[in-house]
Amino acid sequence: MNIEDKTDQNLPAIFLGLQQHAKKLRELSLSASLRWRESSLLRLKKSIEIREEKVLAALQSDLGKPQFEAFANEYGFILTELNHTLKEFRGWAQDERCETPVALWPASSKIIHEPKGAVLILAPWNYPFQLSLGPLIAAISAGNVALLKPSEFSPATSHLVQEIIREVWPDGEVI
Repeated sequence: MNIEDKTDQNLPAIFLGLQQHAKKLRELSLSASLRWRESSLLRLKKSIEIREEKVLAALQSDLGKPQFEAFANEYGFILTELNHTLKEFRGWAQDERCETPVALWPASSKIIHEPKGAVLILAPWNYPFQLSLGPLIAAISAGNVALLKPSEFSPATSHLVQEIIREVWPDGEVI
């Protein structure tokens, strides 16, 4: 599912649907939200891993990138980012204690990490795989939904990214 597939709907309607998904996610407990995030990231990782050859071929087709460069700077980069995020995102979501100003004693202070809601990701043409999915990984690990607009100047890679999105989020948490 992507923005081009919804030609009968306008952008405000698409965004409203994303906001409704975001509201549902915000209503989850932290543990349920973390399970959704982990499940989403694991499905994304699996979907990317089974398409390694397609990703490298799409990057070759769109940009003429040699396999090694495409693997190192795009495909491998994203897998490394996913693995790191899967190890760390639970810690990133936990509240953090911080110093309380003397004037407010005996109160205590903490930073509460909350999802922002719906995120727009506009991917450029020069690193179409990395700069589509890298920000998406960050948005999902933070508990957000996303509207992803791949570049029209890298059609093969954009089509592949859209295929991955449809597979991983069929319910429309990411469009």
